Amino acid sequence: MVGQNTRLGWLISGPVNTANPNQSHYSLVGVQELDDSLKRFWEVEETVFSQELTPEQEECENHYRLTTRWSPDTGRYVVRLPFKPDICPTKMLTSSAYDSQMATN
Repeated sequence: MVGQNTRLGWLISGPVNTANPNQSHYSLVGVQELDDSLKRFWEVEETVFSQELTPEQEECENHYRLTTRWSPDTGRYVVRLPFKPDICPTKMLTSSAYDSQMATN
């Protein structure tokens, strides 16, 4: 038997002698109320955002909120990339992709 003291309480595990190897045994003994256990679980899982966003991060968040759409035709979300105003997206393409982009314009 192995006992582990986890954030949610004690977990006891180990082999069980049984005549039928296909049979499973388990036991759950609650010492605390279910409500307390669930509260502790969500406190462990809760993500805390204490960091202030930089102006650039705030701009990205706003861009995401304003431009992200659900496409029922494809069943996917459509997200526009947040390019910086001083960088042209076509300049980021490889030279062959840039050449083909310029040829179609």
